[in-house]
Amino acid sequence: MITVLTGANDVTRRARLGELVTGAQAEYIDAADMTAGELRSHLLAQHLFVTERCIVLENASQQKEVWQALGETIADLDASTTLLVYEPSLDKRSKTYKILQKHATIEVFDRIPQAQPARIRQWTDAYAAGQHCIITPAQRDRMCERALVADGAPGKFVYDQGLLIQAIDALAPLDTVTDEAIDAVLPPAPHANVFELFRLIVMAPDEALTLCQELHHTEEPYMVLALLGGQLQQLAALTLGQAATDTIAHDIGAHPFVLGRLEPLARVMSVERLRQLVELFARTDDLSKSTATAPWQLIETLIHEIRDTS
Repeated sequence: MITVLTGANDVTRRARLGELVTGAQAEYIDAADMTAGELRSHLLAQHLFVTERCIVLENASQQKEVWQALGETIADLDASTTLLVYEPSLDKRSKTYKILQKHATIEVFDRIPQAQPARIRQWTDAYAAGQHCIITPAQRDRMCERALVADGAPGKFVYDQGLLIQAIDALAPLDTVTDEAIDAVLPPAPHANVFELFRLIVMAPDEALTLCQELHHTEEPYMVLALLGGQLQQLAALTLGQAATDTIAHDIGAHPFVLGRLEPLARVMSVERLRQLVELFARTDDLSKSTATAPWQLIETLIHEIRDTS
């Protein structure tokens, strides 16, 4: 049996590996520094008094020759051998991958995207229960929101389950989990500062300029622009929506906790003012993609324009 465990979600991929090797005397092979011949020898080796083998193969894809050798060896594997190919990412164009598609079960473990808050809430509840860590729904939502991290593409965010595991493991011994304890083990993520920047841009632009200067030293400007644009989209949905916040959150794939923090802004936002903000943000976004102007300068210009039109 051959199983491929791949995908960027290290947490669930590692957990699945644990399930598959439970009860087996697994052999772990790190192919990062192996030659193609060494890999083939390891995979096809015969052991006295061993009737079944369970091999966990890691980093085989790092070397082209070794990865190719894996594909060439698969057909020669003994039927009693269980091979678990453990790789965070694979080149689907490679010949070996195509061979694996025919002869192996490929399980893909992607990180949970921001657009699936129900899924991360369910996972967090289950993990906390397994660690006997009692947290309220509000605390869970706050922790999930703080576990959002950038995922490469501008404006794309995923939940870092590793951060949640570390936090829950640290909180589990406590008789009562307080908000202060959560702050200590899971501080606000960078986008929390950006949320405050967005609030100030809308409500107090002069203060926003001050915070913007502070963020120069800690945040990546293109990420800030993407986050601000996402906040505006959520504010627009709240302002124009005719449903409850939880319903709107579900409809647009936003986290209810995050959307709930925008409610005070939505209550005082007129449709005309929202239209102005959308136009100003859209122009700034266009300039960020079509000019060489420094992104922080674009953000500061945006704040000035919002202040001047308020």
